Amino acid sequence: DDSNENDIAKNNENNNNSNSTGSNSSDSADSNKSSDSADDSNSTASHSDNTDSLDSTDKKNSSPSDDINANTSDENNEEPKVYDYNALIDFAPLIESENNQTIKKMHQYFGSLEPSMQNEYTGYFEGKNLIYITAEAFCPYAIDKDFTPTWYMLANNGFVFENYYQPYWSLSTTGGEFANLTGVIPEWIESGNSFTVSANRYMPYSLAGLFKDKGYICKAYHNNSYTFYDRDKTHPNLGYDYKGIGNGLKLASDNWPNSDLEMMEATVPEMIEDYLNTGIPFHTYYMSVSGHCNYNWGGNAMSKKNKEAAVEAFPDSSTTVQAYMACNLELENAMKYLIDELDKAGILDDTVIVLTADHY
Repeated sequence: DDSNENDIAKNNENNNNSNSTGSNSSDSADSNKSSDSADDSNSTASHSDNTDSLDSTDKKNSSPSDDINANTSDENNEEPKVYDYNALIDFAPLIESENNQTIKKMHQYFGSLEPSMQNEYTGYFEGKNLIYITAEAFCPYAIDKDFTPTWYMLANNGFVFENYYQPYWSLSTTGGEFANLTGVIPEWIESGNSFTVSANRYMPYSLAGLFKDKGYICKAYHNNSYTFYDRDKTHPNLGYDYKGIGNGLKLASDNWPNSDLEMMEATVPEMIEDYLNTGIPFHTYYMSVSGHCNYNWGGNAMSKKNKEAAVEAFPDSSTTVQAYMACNLELENAMKYLIDELDKAGILDDTVIVLTADHY
């Protein structure tokens, strides 16, 4: 029942941790880091070129600044490269032309902040396709070398980002999506939350907005009701051509929760075919649902589907843990399918994959 999603999201608050994985070719990376609020988080990315990528063992104890400083000049004693700021907005003309004093003060404040610096990895994946997956109820405890080998592969190679902290917010899935797609911490605003309110706001700096400016095709999919959390309003406003159950996304079966693998099977072939035919790069976003609670054998279709494999892999675990691992196996299988299809099409090296949780 789709209406369960609001009520039971709260049950996941203390169990779901952020994991973000990027992959170009079959390599990716993982980092586990506990924040002061005890929220474990992973943030990772990688590239298939072994001469350029960071090794998770050699670089584990180094900081990003160490890597930058070590590579700004080479053995020939050339002058170190001077990097620019990450600045997208020129606030001076905005301040000059703004009559609303509140907005003018905001422009002045943000314009006074020093932007972060670019480094040798700025633009590292320039021109690559991006597949971004917000994984329902995902946490790093689901990563297992034998049970979820695709996740394990993604989480143990390439760049390692350890200095990551998960902010606490109370907006569950819709808040996590908003943060993932905009880079803005969600909050309750007016009569709704940040994401629903944003549907009527100008949002040019969303992922889709930025990639569309670079000529990318931007599509989004969710294997649940397309109107849930007002995604039919929020996602198009961010710049996505959005489809869910009820407005164009058709799956092989109808369950609660629905299958992430079936969502991939219904969308990946078209995504690949369009790219091969046009050469236009794409950014595709998925909001998964297979990992949703409740975690038992009776009320969770994905847990029931993968019960035998989970019980065999974790015979001494509780039913709740077994059922959680079982339903998450569906996303593991979806990820394997995605990577296999990209590889068969010869575009895996052209594609970056990001996997992150919906909330803590």
